[in-house]
Amino acid sequence: MAPKKEVKSDDRPLAKAVTEDFWKALHGGRYEDIGPLLERHKQAYLTHPYDADIAAHTGFLHMWRIAESARSPALVASVTDDMSMARVYFGDAVQLRPDWALVRGFWASTVLAEGAIHKDEARVRDGFFKLEDAVAMWPELNLFTKAIMLAQTKHDSPQYAQAVEAFWTNVEVCADGKPDRKNPDFSKFARPDPNDPRKAICFNTWKAPYNFEGSMLVFGDLLVKQGEVEPAKKVYASARSSPNYERWPYRALLEARIAGAAANVEAFRGEPREQPADRKFITGAAFTCTVCHQKEGPPALGAPTASR
Repeated sequence: MAPKKEVKSDDRPLAKAVTEDFWKALHGGRYEDIGPLLERHKQAYLTHPYDADIAAHTGFLHMWRIAESARSPALVASVTDDMSMARVYFGDAVQLRPDWALVRGFWASTVLAEGAIHKDEARVRDGFFKLEDAVAMWPELNLFTKAIMLAQTKHDSPQYAQAVEAFWTNVEVCADGKPDRKNPDFSKFARPDPNDPRKAICFNTWKAPYNFEGSMLVFGDLLVKQGEVEPAKKVYASARSSPNYERWPYRALLEARIAGAAANVEAFRGEPREQPADRKFITGAAFTCTVCHQKEGPPALGAPTASR
């Protein structure tokens, strides 16, 4: 019988400032700013817990910290707390804006991941079906979210097969066609309308300036781990078709992925802690988020620097 929490934008200078600083940090790849940014976001949130954007950004900062924890000099067990806090803040954003498909996908993935951390099968399944609901709301986006979450499983598991299938379906939804999975050539398909709000996520956006390039690197990694080396090299290479490719901070990393695809099969199947910094599978790398979102600045640890 309790009244629902209602969304109300925070128009104070503090809220505006932390939002601007959030995007500056993400676009600059400044992982070291996460701690101070979380403190300021929570100051804004605790004095006005009705702004869905502030809640969502707080959740994403926690997710970014655990997703790219390979940047940290030492791995500490308490980093898993970030997944729990990301779930709390994403859940609050979804409560305030139930139709926000993007954040609903993030929230579902944190429920699933938190269940995996605590070996709680009921929570894992709850997260999976929440993620399926998010996919139905916005497949162009949340098929990617589903793929990258399930890709953390063993290469020969049914869940990993679902991850790869989700990414192929993501490509098909965006391209409005079915590429040859053994010899993918995305140039044969018409580009979707960038003005279609549901298709916009298939392109580079101001929030994810290298979304296409980064997505092709992620997809290529998934195929390499599966052992599909030649299709993976073609998927990687498709990133070069972007007009922004030469400015992408991670293009040298992608070129190294193409050259080392065959050798990376076993590396990507190993335990994340044992993978060399320059041959880490995407879900355990220091650039899991920034590979799409970083606009400027040096690439993260383990990513080679391109000559200009």
